[in-house]
Amino acid sequence: MPAYITIIMANSEPQKVSTVREQTLERIARHLGDRGSGPQIVGWLQNWGVPDALIEYPNTKWRMVYSVLSHYAYSTEKKDHEMLFKVIGEMLHPLMFDGDKKAAQVAADNFNKFLEYDDIVATYSGDDKKYYVYKKDELGIDADDIHHLLNEELFQQECNELEFLRQ
Repeated sequence: MPAYITIIMANSEPQKVSTVREQTLERIARHLGDRGSGPQIVGWLQNWGVPDALIEYPNTKWRMVYSVLSHYAYSTEKKDHEMLFKVIGEMLHPLMFDGDKKAAQVAADNFNKFLEYDDIVATYSGDDKKYYVYKKDELGIDADDIHHLLNEELFQQECNELEFLRQ
């Protein structure tokens, strides 16, 4: 069995660890970058509570978003992780898809394919009519239960829509 040696450099800072993998951050950033113009994206970020000092504009749209997401993801502060999750949740709001809940769900499913590798999930709240993003361990239920609940909620939404059409 090979032996591995770790060398610690004097006066070196420990490597920062991201809450969300960089590949996932890039995918999410590119998603928002494709949703609007530069000034629109700046406005959305500001409305979601991102300070102007963190918004690098002018820049390419996805890099501007990636920079904001990275700032929060690499932070050691819990409040910054909460802000990261809030921004991702806001990106998934159905109004970002012209009110199309199904399109928002498709985007959430796409995000969840990547977020799952960091034990993070985006879920829709029918009561609040928006998405919340959580660390799975903060929810207190496992991924299969989350998937079951999401499917159950989607089934109920479909039933409600069909009932409306029957009237």
